[in-house]
Amino acid sequence: MARSRAAQPSTISRLVIQELDPRLTQYQLQYRLNTNEEWKAAYAGTKAGTRFTTGFPAVQARFVRLNILDSTQAPTIWEFQVFAK
Repeated sequence: MARSRAAQPSTISRLVIQELDPRLTQYQLQYRLNTNEEWKAAYAGTKAGTRFTTGFPAVQARFVRLNILDSTQAPTIWEFQVFAK
């Protein structure tokens, strides 16, 4: 039986979101180091567009998620990525 390895902490400070149709009106990039921690917001935004890139203060994370809080219609996120500087 194969063992899965836990993700290693990474420093992230840049976000890229690609939408097919710009529909996001409120969202947060959230992160945490461990599964038993609360999610914390690294970045909060109101618009993304077809290709959106932004930086934010660096954080250490093992897990990330894009929490969509509001949109004009069903979101059409094609991809989101996080990067170190």
